[in-house]
Amino acid sequence: MAAVLCAVRPQESYFKLSDPGVVSLAAAHGAKYRVLIADPAQKDRIQQVYAGTAGTKPAGRPQRFHPRRTIPLLLLVAALAPCADVSIYRSAAVDQTGGLHLVLDSGKEILPPKLPGQVAFSDPAISPDRRTAGWLVMYPDPTITYYEGAQLAFKLVIYRNGRVLHAFSTEQTFWGWEFQDEGKRVAYSTGPTHGGAAECVLRDVDSGRTVARWRVRPGAEPPVWAQTLQQ
Repeated sequence: MAAVLCAVRPQESYFKLSDPGVVSLAAAHGAKYRVLIADPAQKDRIQQVYAGTAGTKPAGRPQRFHPRRTIPLLLLVAALAPCADVSIYRSAAVDQTGGLHLVLDSGKEILPPKLPGQVAFSDPAISPDRRTAGWLVMYPDPTITYYEGAQLAFKLVIYRNGRVLHAFSTEQTFWGWEFQDEGKRVAYSTGPTHGGAAECVLRDVDSGRTVARWRVRPGAEPPVWAQTLQQ
C-alpha cells in the first residue's frame, strides 16, 4: 500500500526517499535503488488516505487482470511496505535499577530485554537521524578487581525497529562509543580495565563491517573519527 501510494501520488510527498544505495540499504555512490522512509509529519495524512481508499467502492466495469502489470506491483509492495514501519526514537535513559527505557516519537515506551548474564545497561544513545539506538551491556567483573559488585562493559548493542541489529563484543572492556556520520557509522574504543583504551574501531551500522581500526599509541595523533572517543 505504501509503495502504491507513493507511485500514484508522488507530488503529495507522503514518504521520503533514502539516499541512493544497494539493496542492503547502505548508501552507494551511483546506485539507482531507493526505499521509502516514513515521515512522522505525514502520519495523519497517510492514515486519512488509507481509510478513504479502503472505504471507496469500485466504479465502472471490472478491469481485466494483467499479470505483467499486477505481479511486479505486488512484489514491489511486499518488498517496500515494511520500510514504512520505521521506529523514530525520542529518548533513551537508564533507570536506578539499571533498566533501559526507549521512548518513541509516538510516545510509546520500549523496555529492551537484557542479554543472558547481563546485569545492567549503560551509556545509551540515539543516532542523529533518530532511527537507531545503542547502549553498552554491563556484566559482573569476573575478576572483582576493584570491589565486589563491579561491572564491566563487554558488549555494545545497536538496536533498530524493535530488534538487535548488532551486538559487538570485546575481549577486554568498552571505554566509550558514539554514533557518527548522521547515524550511518558507529565508533568505539576498547582496552584493559585500567590504563586507558588500546584500540578504536569504526563500523558501518547497517552491515556491521569494520570500516577503520586504530591502535592507540602514546603521542600519536588519532584519526579524525577517533578524536572524540574516550581513550
